[in-house]
Amino acid sequence: MVKKALNCFSRTATSTELSGECKTLLSLLIISTGFLVEITFVGMEYFNGGRFLYIGNYVIFLSYLAALFILRAGKPLISSAVAIGATTATLCFHLVKGEIYSLYWFPLIPLLAGMVFDFKVFLLFTYAPIFLVSLIFSFQLFDDGFILFTMETYKLGFSAFAAYLVFSTVAALYKFLLDRYREELQTLLERDYLTGVLTRRALFSRLKRIDCKKSPYSVIMADIDNFKMINDTFGHQAGDRVLKELGSVFKENLRRDDFVGRYGGEEFMIVLPKTDKATATLVAEKLRKIVENRTFDFPGKRVTVSFGVADCREGKTVKDVVELADERLYKAKRLGKNRVITS
Repeated sequence: MVKKALNCFSRTATSTELSGECKTLLSLLIISTGFLVEITFVGMEYFNGGRFLYIGNYVIFLSYLAALFILRAGKPLISSAVAIGATTATLCFHLVKGEIYSLYWFPLIPLLAGMVFDFKVFLLFTYAPIFLVSLIFSFQLFDDGFILFTMETYKLGFSAFAAYLVFSTVAALYKFLLDRYREELQTLLERDYLTGVLTRRALFSRLKRIDCKKSPYSVIMADIDNFKMINDTFGHQAGDRVLKELGSVFKENLRRDDFVGRYGGEEFMIVLPKTDKATATLVAEKLRKIVENRTFDFPGKRVTVSFGVADCREGKTVKDVVELADERLYKAKRLGKNRVITS
């Protein structure tokens, strides 16, 4: 499990899309780290002969327990947020008790938050300690009895606080640049170099994340009619221009949540989330007419496309649904091309 978690952690440097298993393992790693920090502080108090269990400690322990239950319920991001919040509370709690060295543990917060959250949420968790520590120091300045700081330890604490401020700013800049890099890398990995639509792998990756029971979807398979003839008559460069332009046509005439990819060769796959087969059929027919009436940028000018449509409720698995739409596409080819087949 530890090896898998570390592998998932290494993938956060190159991927913006982590699997559900990776999110769960990283959340578990965050909870474990935070819990160990709290155990360390409690253990130090115990060996120093002080009182080591306060109501605050119990609340923090319960927070980590709650994070585990939330994780068990299948909500790793919320679980991670609770765990990071508990870790921040741990450090602030021990700072309030006068344990100035807790300030040196605050850099853990950006490290933990950077594992699973995007830039905006990362900023929230990273800069929250700055606000909280400023509040604690303010109480110290205006109420000497509030906290067990001497002026000497206060100066030391201020230095540590200033170091965290610089560290968090650098970490935020690094996180911003890293997220930009990952997005660009993800785009390169997901996009077909010629048409600009999704690759086959990216298509299935997104498709598998849709739960048909919660959100039914439809699949449209599209194939250019007589594409071999276009290549043979006008050359492969003309065929490439047709593929590229057709990819643009599909992207321009779909909704924001729909996605289209190159399934292979001259075949495209379009996925319509939250769409039944009847509506998907109307979309396919609309696309067919747009392509039929369009003048393409190659000597032959005219192109037609055949379509096959299937609803996710018609198959038990993603593979079944795609194969069913593909079968209907080839049925459209056999029946004369340039048409939409749904059964």
